[in-house]
Amino acid sequence: MLPLQKKNHLFLYTDGLSECMNEVDEEFELERIIPFVQLDKLSDQSAMIDSIIAATVEFKGIRAYNDDITVLSCQIQF
Repeated sequence: MLPLQKKNHLFLYTDGLSECMNEVDEEFELERIIPFVQLDKLSDQSAMIDSIIAATVEFKGIRAYNDDITVLSCQIQF
């Protein structure tokens, strides 16, 4: 169980995002995801997700996706 603070953000994704591969067999990995989900970018979650997907498109180049990608971004306030 995780204690909630006044403002929380939950960001979940499947391995298809982090394991997206480029033309030289490098994976997208967590290090490329983290800058998109930093606190100053969480106000527009839709734009954040669009940016992440656009980054994978650019990263993979002409290579096809090797897995499906699912992303869930949720802000919890009370």
